[in-house]
Amino acid sequence: MSKKSVAIFAIAGAIGFFSFYQRENSHSYPQKHINAFMDGCVQSGGADLEQEQIKSLCTCSINELQEQYTFGEFRKLGKKYETSKVLPPELQDIVMSCAQKLG
Repeated sequence: MSKKSVAIFAIAGAIGFFSFYQRENSHSYPQKHINAFMDGCVQSGGADLEQEQIKSLCTCSINELQEQYTFGEFRKLGKKYETSKVLPPELQDIVMSCAQKLG
């Protein structure tokens, strides 16, 4: 491999790492993760709520999550939930806050 190829490979790797690092530290989540959150949230919505109320609650929740947690922190909370099948207290607080806002 030539020096030029090695340099290009190293630059491409650095750009990829920077992109990953920047995304992990961003408060703007990738759309596919927002969609997955919304789908899961709406599907697990309470039986005593109408569909529009559930969507509003889920939208408020993802907006609050993006405001309070970086994407990397959000992914860690998601892993906590997947492991324990119990909503982490941080997420419970956000959902309760949104429920109070929405009345």
